[in-house]
Amino acid sequence: LAPAYNTVKEMRNYAVIAALVVLCLCTVHVSAMYDDDDSDVINLSPDNFKDQVLLSDSPVMVEFYAPWCGHCKKLAPAYKKAATALKGKVIVAALDADAHKKLAAKYGIRGYPTIKMFPAQQTYEPFTNATSKQPRDFAGHPNAKSLVNEALRLIPDRVIKVTDDNVQDFLSQPQLPKILVATPKDSAPAVVKALSASLVGRARIGLCNLQENTAVARHFKAQQSKGVYLMTADGEVKALENTSPDSIKAFIVDGALSKDKEVADEMHEDDSVEELGDDMEKVISDHKGNFAVVFHKAGSGAAISRAKDLSEGWRRSVRWASLDCTRFASMCEGFELPGFPSIRLFSKTNVHDTEDLFPIPDARHDVAQWVIEKLQVKIVQYQASQQDLAMAMQSAVTNPLAMLFVKDDSVPDSFKAAAKQVSHKPLNFAVMINTNDQIIKQYQLKSMPGMMVFFSQNGTAEGLQGLPYQGRMAQSDLAGFFNMVLPDGAFDDNSASKKKKDTIKAGPAKEITTEQPFETVCGSTGLCVIAAFDGLEGQEAQEQKLEVLDTIRKKKSGPFRFAYVDATCHGEFMGGFNVNSGDLPTVVVVSPGRKRYTQ
Repeated sequence: LAPAYNTVKEMRNYAVIAALVVLCLCTVHVSAMYDDDDSDVINLSPDNFKDQVLLSDSPVMVEFYAPWCGHCKKLAPAYKKAATALKGKVIVAALDADAHKKLAAKYGIRGYPTIKMFPAQQTYEPFTNATSKQPRDFAGHPNAKSLVNEALRLIPDRVIKVTDDNVQDFLSQPQLPKILVATPKDSAPAVVKALSASLVGRARIGLCNLQENTAVARHFKAQQSKGVYLMTADGEVKALENTSPDSIKAFIVDGALSKDKEVADEMHEDDSVEELGDDMEKVISDHKGNFAVVFHKAGSGAAISRAKDLSEGWRRSVRWASLDCTRFASMCEGFELPGFPSIRLFSKTNVHDTEDLFPIPDARHDVAQWVIEKLQVKIVQYQASQQDLAMAMQSAVTNPLAMLFVKDDSVPDSFKAAAKQVSHKPLNFAVMINTNDQIIKQYQLKSMPGMMVFFSQNGTAEGLQGLPYQGRMAQSDLAGFFNMVLPDGAFDDNSASKKKKDTIKAGPAKEITTEQPFETVCGSTGLCVIAAFDGLEGQEAQEQKLEVLDTIRKKKSGPFRFAYVDATCHGEFMGGFNVNSGDLPTVVVVSPGRKRYTQ
């Protein structure tokens, strides 16, 4: 029932007061999602995002949310629970992406909630001269356990497995304190892993099963098979009685570094050059990127300093490390090095595919230039002719090809950088210079420069397909598109998944409805092609478009599923793909596993 108003002015005043009350209530609700006093989630804004996330020495998990989003509200309790479990190990934060749209857009946020995992290390891209953290999307189930498990994977593990055979190596470098975690388990607690990364070069942290390694137990004067032991720089051994995570952290930090205040103050600074040991080949093999190792002997401090200087600008392209060939002589002999000190650059695809730099030049620029030359991704240049185009398409039959079309002869730095970022994938890169109107029309390029990825699902020219790219010419967007089109393992002749994909024939297109949602229709792997129709056009128009979609489906093989949706009835769903009524009809290709899409 509406209240009775004595005057029009009174009615207006009532309306203004009511609006203010609603606004206040909304404001309280918006700020309350993670503003609880007992919440361990850090609230982010443009003012603190750089300090809390980009400059943090710890891994950071960030939720991009909107206060009005129902799924965000449902996730909040689990996210808070995960933040409490990860306290002291991984920073857990949240950003109101609706209030800070510009910052959210920088990370490609298109739906809520989106969770991104930021690593501890800063990375650098030489082509763009930018240093940043490169996050990856959280793709697990939205519950506390999955969030915690995924976040813990961000913690670099530098804990040394100590046995009777290598205990002498572990105890070398007497100037460094040694921390031993005694446990029958195969891995150290998360808090210890986090500290092992922070204390590289400042303390040595090991893990040992003392029941199986009695010599180690004698060195640490261990009375029990479980616990944490500290051997200080002067050889004194201490044991920790309370093994709670907070106690372990305080014991390691305070006990190991108390005698060196300067080291203690710097313990959270990132040590850019790792010290390798007898596990060197495994460490390099497990790393998915390029690896540069400085092989040195006693007295090569200048070479290590130069490597540290270089690593500051090359952490994204190259992971830097050093190996003391005085201590690990036999291992160094196996590499047949040209001399000492020297730098060996290991390929990301083969630990034995190497390049050496010896002697190491005095000028930093000379070393940097050598790295650039060795890491340069080959981008084949084609002229705008049907003959060159045929050559390019022929190459795409055997290996997927990312073709950039430009009207002049310049290649954007962002394309070069994205190519290098995904250079571990079986993807070739090319540019067609001076692209003419005929080719633009032939491939229906909507803007220039334009790009398409060509590939053949069955290894023949007849099976050649082209997937257009319609996003920004930014490194992160381009690399994201490459990752979506070629997820790790795709087009790998040695993988069972490739053999399976070759035999898949896409079934009839299914309609996405409330009863038959996206997850059911599109699954969690491969690519899902979704045709969005305007339901107001009528049944006949929709059936005509379905016939076109079915024709395309019958020509396709590989990891594709086909679906369609009445975007008029399901506008909120399509809004998640930035599709509005003015875009209809349209097609969206989605990679459910990678949480990425292109329109």
